[in-house]
Amino acid sequence: MREARKRSSPKSVNLFLSVLHDVLKTAKREELIESNAAEGVERPKLEPRRWRILEPAEVSRVHKAFTDEQARTVFLTLVLTGMRRDELRGLHWRDVDLVDNVLRVRDSKSEEGVRSIALSRSRRGSLAASAPLGVPGRRRAGVLPRQAGLASRPRLVHR
Repeated sequence: MREARKRSSPKSVNLFLSVLHDVLKTAKREELIESNAAEGVERPKLEPRRWRILEPAEVSRVHKAFTDEQARTVFLTLVLTGMRRDELRGLHWRDVDLVDNVLRVRDSKSEEGVRSIALSRSRRGSLAASAPLGVPGRRRAGVLPRQAGLASRPRLVHR
C-alpha cells in the first residue's frame, strides 16, 4: 500500500482503499475473514480544489475559440446560468420553459430539490433554435444529444 501511495495520487489511493474496504467488509459479513484489514487505515489528505472564476474577457475568448456549436452552447449555458455539469446533463426538454424563460433543475443540490434558473435572451434563443417542437415524446428527451457536449465529454468544462 505504501508503494501505491508513492505512485498514485491521493484521490486514486482513497478510491482504492474505499473499494478494498467494501470488499473486505462483505467478506467479513459472509464470515470468510475475521477482520477487515482496511479498517482504520490512514488515508492520504486531499488538496482542496482551488477554483478560478473566468473574467468576462476570458469567457468571451473561450466562447470564440469553440469550433463545435454544441460545445459552445454547453459552455455558455454553464457559465451564464451557473448550472452544474450534472444538472445540465440531466436537463430534459420538459424542464425548459421558453415562454417564461426558465430552466427547472429537478435534481438540484438545493434544499427544495428543484431550482429555477432564469434564462437570458441569448440562452433562450439558442435553446429555442434546437427545441424539438411538435415531436411527440421529445419532452422527455435530454436537451443535450447523447453524443454531444457533456453527455460524451464529461470533463469538457472541468479543467
